[in-house]
Amino acid sequence: MPKIFRYIGSSLWPDDPAVRQERFFLTLAGAILAAAWPPLPLGFLAFIALILPLDIISGKPFGAAFKSGYVFSFAFHFFSLYWISWVTVPGMLATVAIISLYSAFIFGLYAVVFLRFRLVALILFPFLWVGVEHFRSLFEIAFPWSNLSYTQGSYTAFLQICEYCGDLGLSFIIVVVNILLWRVWRGHDRPKQAIMAAIAGLLVVIPTVYGAIVLTGAGQTNTGPVRVALLQGDIDLETKWDPRQREQNLRIYDSLATAAGPADLLVWPETAAPAYLRSDVNFLQMVAHTAEQAGCPMLVGTLDFTHLKENEYETFNSAIQFDPDGTFRSPYHKQKLVPFAEAVPYGKYLPFLVDLPIGWSDFERGRELRVYQNAFGNYGTLICYEVIFPEMVNRYVREGAQFLVNITNDTWYGWSSGPYQHAGMAVFRAIENRIWIARAANSGFSYFVDKYGRIYNKSRLYERTIIRGNISLVGERTWFNRTGSILGQAGLLCIGAVMCILAAIWVKRRLFG
Repeated sequence: MPKIFRYIGSSLWPDDPAVRQERFFLTLAGAILAAAWPPLPLGFLAFIALILPLDIISGKPFGAAFKSGYVFSFAFHFFSLYWISWVTVPGMLATVAIISLYSAFIFGLYAVVFLRFRLVALILFPFLWVGVEHFRSLFEIAFPWSNLSYTQGSYTAFLQICEYCGDLGLSFIIVVVNILLWRVWRGHDRPKQAIMAAIAGLLVVIPTVYGAIVLTGAGQTNTGPVRVALLQGDIDLETKWDPRQREQNLRIYDSLATAAGPADLLVWPETAAPAYLRSDVNFLQMVAHTAEQAGCPMLVGTLDFTHLKENEYETFNSAIQFDPDGTFRSPYHKQKLVPFAEAVPYGKYLPFLVDLPIGWSDFERGRELRVYQNAFGNYGTLICYEVIFPEMVNRYVREGAQFLVNITNDTWYGWSSGPYQHAGMAVFRAIENRIWIARAANSGFSYFVDKYGRIYNKSRLYERTIIRGNISLVGERTWFNRTGSILGQAGLLCIGAVMCILAAIWVKRRLFG
């Protein structure tokens, strides 16, 4: 038997019964944390899911802590991101395998510090955790989907502090509560245990009370001056991308636009016009005619390209606003592309990956935000999972967007938990910037969310419908909008500092014994 298979087998089922038991509990903890995610109403489990990993990993050397952390992280991501396999099983396994490395590394750093300085390690660990969550939002390989904070989407009052600390602030609180409850469980000093339990409770109660007070004065939803209609076509993927069915696709959206009634803005979902619209004269005329008939601006998800030179093009996942006279604005090109689905990260340097016949797209990244200005207000567009990038929303608000439109197509993931997880993330962006968001999805969920994170007029999955709602325009900028993710940046600095200190200690020992 090849060595690699023996290694995998021994990793999955170690010979040592104690190690097998340890990995069972780590896998169980990962499953518990995954259960805290939508659509299950079990977000509270996140506050205890790290207790077993902390208990098992604390005191181990770096290598052993890394392995144990990887088992926990792999189990968590496997159970929470299984829905990626609806599109690609190898892609799901590769995604889980790669992003699990981040948490495993953090557990390793923490364990090394814990061996010598327990209190320092416990204080550092929440910063290390949010630092790696922030790191996952950077660079072309960014995939910040699994932040602990997103388990709390059902607790609207608890979320209100995001206008100050962002979603990473909630992750920070969750980690601190886990640490405190672990020390309560393993402690022997009753007074100290009582104090730690009280602090853990207050870390949840105080933000919740603050949020309840905020929501008391929030007023009603669906009362703003801007009338928006979201067109949910519910077109299956086979029909959507069949060139012979493109005209039928547009007829469906034309009928929805006609039936939408009076509105200030109509919104089609991501790639609702499955063609390079600006270069397809027939399709362009059909969509322009629909905008003329509707008598209001219309945002359309489509594809786009630019010609570089002979036989060389850049293709984009895009959105274009059509005006009531049938003309159209400059397109917005999606900037945050799903790694190994819409583009190969750093594909210019890894052309052999781009050329693999695996089925991923090769879109280019957009280079600038685009705020569409209209008489009713100015809005920015987020395509698909761009909504999970806080800094991108911050930039839109700083550049004059008064509300946001998120267009997506979650049909790829069927009836799995993927659409439920994705649908909950706009709530955090709305609260962080106190801004209204309209979300249009091909097959659901389409809805509106106000600046307090309250979802209203939500569609069901897999229904052809029109979702109408009124939204308000953003007023003042929030603290988080002005500062950005200070907590995440502080966490990254902590990671760098710990790595430098540990490296210096290692070098000193190697050179001087």
